[in-house]
Amino acid sequence: MMPLQLWPDPRDGLDPGDPLSGLDPNDAPWNWTELTNRHDGPIDNPPNGRPGWERWYFLYERPDGSTVKISADREPQTGEWFNPHLSSSQAWP
Repeated sequence: MMPLQLWPDPRDGLDPGDPLSGLDPNDAPWNWTELTNRHDGPIDNPPNGRPGWERWYFLYERPDGSTVKISADREPQTGEWFNPHLSSSQAWP
């Protein structure tokens, strides 16, 4: 099994330089302010096959005042984040 890249903060795992990220190349996620977050429950297919993984959503504010929604999976043993990415829906409940 390939080792998983985990991040202490979901923003740390976002790469605006990656054209597949969906982010503007000039974005600087480390400068975003977290407005709120929401736990969405356990995930169906944990990346390492172990139970306890959970999906979370984060709403951040960019310096220009716009908001961005990120989803990430929380690893149960370390509490760190796997696969943070721009959420497919930017609507916040």
